[in-house]
Amino acid sequence: MCRSAWLWSAESEPHRALTAHTEGVSALAIAPGGTWCATAARGEVRVWNADGTPCLDLDYRDVAIGTLIIAPDGTWLAASGRGGVQVWDANGDRRSSFAGESR
Repeated sequence: MCRSAWLWSAESEPHRALTAHTEGVSALAIAPGGTWCATAARGEVRVWNADGTPCLDLDYRDVAIGTLIIAPDGTWLAASGRGGVQVWDANGDRRSSFAGESR
């Protein structure tokens, strides 16, 4: 699995690699309006500005993450996987945590 995700231009040209994970990237979500995005790998979620600069690192237990979701209004981010569901606000403050495996 690749440890990077790529941002592409509207002309289908690679723009910038989002490289910072120590494990392979397993999920990606883009906020409405394209102002930020998030990538996930084992045990970590990273939030990026639209220009590809990292702005937040979020801890998600040391387990695989299968899904990232950003709220339609861009105010929160959720990750789910073997560690349950974690929800953070757009500033990185944890809002909710639900234990158990989600599928």
